[in-house]
Amino acid sequence: MVISAGGSTLYELAACGTPALVFILADNQEGIVRKMDELGYVKTLGWYNQLSDETVLNKLRELISDYKQHQELSSKAQRLVDDHGTDRIVQNITQNLCF
Repeated sequence: MVISAGGSTLYELAACGTPALVFILADNQEGIVRKMDELGYVKTLGWYNQLSDETVLNKLRELISDYKQHQELSSKAQRLVDDHGTDRIVQNITQNLCF
């Protein structure tokens, strides 16, 4: 489990199946953090400058104490980022090419 900013590290954490509590550090992170939270890949903490110690500790305790949620975040994230991306891209291109 990790507490992380919402940058491209989220994809690395997803590939490793590491459940993440994520805070938003920059405007360009907000959309992906909110969407990944909505889809169940991470748990958002919101904007870094609006966080309280209590909020972070409560979210951390919640994730630690709910093993099922921890496992769901991990397995779902791993399915998002796997080692078959190139194969899917090639397959999509070849299926949609007109010869």
